[in-house]
Amino acid sequence: MKKIILMTVAVLFLIISPAYSQDYSKLTAFVERYSDSMLTTALQPGMIISITKGNEVIYERSKGLANIDTKAPMVTDFRFRIGSLTKTFTCTVLLQLVDEKKLTLDESIDKYFPDLPNAKNITVRMLGDMTSGLYNYSEAKEFDDSMKAHPKKLWKPSELVEVSVRNGTYFEPGKGWHYSNTNTTLIGMIIEKLTGNTLPNEIKTRITDKLGMKNTDFPEVPEIWGSHPEGYGEDDGSWVYPLVDVTTKYNPSWGWAAGAMVSTIEDLQIYLKALAEGTMISKELMAERMKPGLERDGLKYCFGMFIIGDMYIGHNGSYPGFHNISVHSPKTGITAIIFYNTQSNRSPDDFLKAILPMIE
Repeated sequence: MKKIILMTVAVLFLIISPAYSQDYSKLTAFVERYSDSMLTTALQPGMIISITKGNEVIYERSKGLANIDTKAPMVTDFRFRIGSLTKTFTCTVLLQLVDEKKLTLDESIDKYFPDLPNAKNITVRMLGDMTSGLYNYSEAKEFDDSMKAHPKKLWKPSELVEVSVRNGTYFEPGKGWHYSNTNTTLIGMIIEKLTGNTLPNEIKTRITDKLGMKNTDFPEVPEIWGSHPEGYGEDDGSWVYPLVDVTTKYNPSWGWAAGAMVSTIEDLQIYLKALAEGTMISKELMAERMKPGLERDGLKYCFGMFIIGDMYIGHNGSYPGFHNISVHSPKTGITAIIFYNTQSNRSPDDFLKAILPMIE
């Protein structure tokens, strides 16, 4: 099985605003060609593409299959695993606690994790912007072996951190950048220590309930409630067919604070606007959140979110069988979400990269 890393036929529903056809006709034609190519040439089972501007739907379609065996079509209102987009929720809760004066971004984490090597030199900010140097537990061979042998294992957050510690570090704190699920796991643990509550409940009460996100949750079991597509992967690691249904193969505890959540296109449209416009935290803290730990090739990785080209804010998310990229621009009002029901080298990130210049 390829190492799991959270970072990624029939045409069905078409919802078009009457105002869009002239302004976005070239965009629509391109998206149609690209998505059809993914379904035929790349053999992608199904997808959802949603591009909106405020209340105007520019393009929103579900294409392909939600279930290869039954030939059930993809549907735009399906619930799906959002993978590492979960990080934006976890980090937002942490920042709310900063606003509440429960902690600061530049304090060291040794008081929360006294036994973590070099914790006195790692700050809370370094966890959020991925500059801590801590090893990504999901890149470890021992983790991969365990997932292969015991996919339904219920992981404790502390066990995930222990895997990281046993595999050393990438660099001294603050001296580099490496994407690591361990960082967000530690943030989730800090939240639980400070609130005395579970991370799923804190996300629910602080974010999803307040925003009215009724179809978003933090499942702690392999099953997904409600209507959802099947998720497919290539478990032999060769990234070729036949695809394997992995929808409920793994216990989502392995992703926890870094990747366990489930949502819908409609809920994410609400959330991404709030995330990108900074309405869930103070204006001052939003400015701190947007300071990058990494700047490379037009992308900035900030505190639990990234910025593409100084305009689009969000994150991508990959979980076995599920892959999305989801962004919003406060400057243009555009929200773009692309979801595939595979975790493979068929990346929705590439699709979005091709689309964005056409809607700026």
